Amino acid sequence: MAFACGKDDENPNKYFAGSRPSSIIVGDKVTPESLGAILAHFENKVMFQGFTWNINSFDQEGVQLGKLLAKKVLAKNTDGALTAYSELLGIF
Repeated sequence: MAFACGKDDENPNKYFAGSRPSSIIVGDKVTPESLGAILAHFENKVMFQGFTWNINSFDQEGVQLGKLLAKKVLAKNTDGALTAYSELLGIF
């Protein structure tokens, strides 16, 4: 409802523009077939957006970087995150 209708408010933090596309999927129960259909829907949506915006949606190097940085964040060691990022890209 927030995406579709929005909310008017004088406070900019509480204002929501609305008229934004969203997907609502309704089903009776989760089955292997319905779960597979949902995953296929979103994977195809991401792939199409990547084609439209000229972005590689399945960029393996980006995935690897995300894993590397996530491990540091989950270990609460963010000091080396920039260094790890730089090493991965070969900057330093």
